[in-house]
Amino acid sequence: PDFILEVGSPSTRRQDIGGKREFYARLGVREYWRFDEVDSPRVVKLAGDRLVDGSYEPFPITELADGTPEGCSDILGLCLRWEDSQLRWYDPANQCYVMTAEDYAERARDSAERANVAESRVRELEAQLRRQGIEPG
Repeated sequence: PDFILEVGSPSTRRQDIGGKREFYARLGVREYWRFDEVDSPRVVKLAGDRLVDGSYEPFPITELADGTPEGCSDILGLCLRWEDSQLRWYDPANQCYVMTAEDYAERARDSAERANVAESRVRELEAQLRRQGIEPG
């Protein structure tokens, strides 16, 4: 793969920044990102490295005005942000967040609800027409 995102845990943290990182460099993985949501001064929440001449060099991680850490992937053309206790993908080209499965599910629920409201309104209008002696059709 060209891109790997490792989600850290206390049991794998040392491997993620040591052995795995070296292994991925030997495999030629062009970007290796690590995320760890532990809130500790000793733990880096978001880090990314790009492969340059066989070894990794760190990507800059910036802090947005609201304190949100952000790192941008050259491979994906997206930025990773740790915001509101969520790791989110931001598309700088379109200036929007990439939708999650939850976003799609919410959109589907909203669409179904709008369809139900519209269907109820049509039935209401048809009933009104019938009461006026007009057959809808």
